[in-house]
Amino acid sequence: MVNAAVAHEASASAKPQTAAPGTAADVGMARRSGLRFFEAPVGILCLIGGDAGPGDWLDHGGFVNAIALAAMGYGVDTCIISEFRGLEEPLAQQFGIEAGERITVGIGLGYGEFTTKSASDRNPFDAIATFRWQ
Repeated sequence: MVNAAVAHEASASAKPQTAAPGTAADVGMARRSGLRFFEAPVGILCLIGGDAGPGDWLDHGGFVNAIALAAMGYGVDTCIISEFRGLEEPLAQQFGIEAGERITVGIGLGYGEFTTKSASDRNPFDAIATFRWQ
């Protein structure tokens, strides 16, 4: 993913574009931003074999989660991206992804700005989760 990091540095001076929320332009811009790993300086593509079974997918999800948690432990923010539909072939050519391997997610790594507010109000944690210790 060295190419993704270089591409980000070249576009770092570009001004962000905006569109009305919920419009086709907004959805398109969000997708393009995700495909650039939300301007993160590092992007990781996660792959799984085409013959993977349910257990393999569970292990893979744990692996992706472990990367995100490890990064957090080092003070690095992550963003997990799942929108690669229609780009499998160009990405396979660019990064040498073998036939039979599937892109599952991408992970952007960097230091977040934390300037945006979530699109909806969130319930407090204790209102949605209950832990019972015995």
